[in-house]
Amino acid sequence: MKFKYLLILPLLVASLQAAWSVSDLTFTLNGDRTEYSVSHRTTSRSGSLDIPSTYNGLPVTSIRNQAFQNCTSLTSITIPDSVTSIGHEVFVNCYDLSSITIPDSVTSIGDSAFTNCPSLTSITIPSNVTSIGNNAFRSCISLTSITIGNSVTSIGNNAFYNCSRLESITIPEGVTSIGDYAFDKCYSLTSITIPNSVTSFGEYAFRDCDSLTDVAIPDSMTSIGKGAFDSCYSLTSITIPDSVTSIGDEAFYYCTSLTSITIPDSVTSIGGKAFYNCTSLSSLTFEGDAPTFGTYVFSRSDSVTIYYYDDATGFSTPTFQGRPAVAVYDTDGDGVSDNSDAFPNDPSETTDSDGDGVGDNADVFGNDPTESADSDGDGFGDNADGFPTIPTQDIVNEIINNPSVYDLYSREGIQDLRTNSTILDVSNNQATIQIQMEESSDLESWTETGDTAIMVVPADTDTKFYRFKMTE
Repeated sequence: MKFKYLLILPLLVASLQAAWSVSDLTFTLNGDRTEYSVSHRTTSRSGSLDIPSTYNGLPVTSIRNQAFQNCTSLTSITIPDSVTSIGHEVFVNCYDLSSITIPDSVTSIGDSAFTNCPSLTSITIPSNVTSIGNNAFRSCISLTSITIGNSVTSIGNNAFYNCSRLESITIPEGVTSIGDYAFDKCYSLTSITIPNSVTSFGEYAFRDCDSLTDVAIPDSMTSIGKGAFDSCYSLTSITIPDSVTSIGDEAFYYCTSLTSITIPDSVTSIGGKAFYNCTSLSSLTFEGDAPTFGTYVFSRSDSVTIYYYDDATGFSTPTFQGRPAVAVYDTDGDGVSDNSDAFPNDPSETTDSDGDGVGDNADVFGNDPTESADSDGDGFGDNADGFPTIPTQDIVNEIINNPSVYDLYSREGIQDLRTNSTILDVSNNQATIQIQMEESSDLESWTETGDTAIMVVPADTDTKFYRFKMTE
């Protein structure tokens, strides 16, 4: 029995930890003695904490470095809108911290501010913050979503390292740099949007992003850093813009699902082991002259064939860099080889998606093999348009103004019919008219749509005219 009590006692002690209160905090006057910074007195409190906006009549404007480090039982914290800065390592090892509200007043978040907060699931970085510090959210293994404010211009080294459940992230326009290892080991990351403002990202920035399937590198980038996509096993495609001049060592190391890649003519150097063990890579197409190569660039990528234009320099056949090499032709000089160009003699066209013989650039209906032109711009292809040179909105006017062309009665001839005409029969004090509706798609060929309609109305012998109109 004594052992039972001894085993239970630590659990009881843990559950009886006191809740946070203002008396558990330390307030320090800043240099000019007009405002306070805050930190904790103890790490033994549990539950939630509301930081006050004032203390002794002065505003609380900052959270000190390491202020709540190792407060393992802190579950949530509310920061007042008087606070403008969060220091370094403020919430390191706050294991139970699952909720935090950062107000818009905050402009800076220090390095390692939330490192190893394994219960934190989501966070919004307010719009006034300009940078995300090094290791800011490192090993926040339960973090699934994050919203980054539009004022952020840089993401620090290891900022989201080992955020293993983070699934997607949109980097706002305005961010210019992404640090080393910034998203390393984000195993669940399936998509990431990199804006055109980004000019560089550091070494191993996206290493071990196992679930990432495709990436479009913005045309603001000039280089792809060392190990940038190392061991991105699910990456099947990547677009490299012609602004990139260098591809670093191990950039696509162990990208085992990557099947093809095009190297623009702007690239002048490719680092060692850049495509090492890309076992599914079957084609690598160079659009310009051969760049300089590091060592073992294609080692263990045994299925790859290198393609280059016949007028490019620095390549060789039948092999190049130890892999099969094939010279391809580009007769019209549009940057697409004749083998892949649906119009090898037309530099303005390369593809014909609907197979109608008209290039996609000139084809108004690129996915409709029965249409390619719309001369009157009314949204209907010329082949199906009864009036290919007249926009739809003008057809009615065309018919009204030229009734004889279409063998139709004029508006007046239909609306005003004289008594005892061949169209309208008046006898025995009754007026009778027979109407037959017909339909046409071209105003030349007509077919009946139904039975003849007969209308009979009383007719006064003094009535001279009848008029017919369309009802609402």
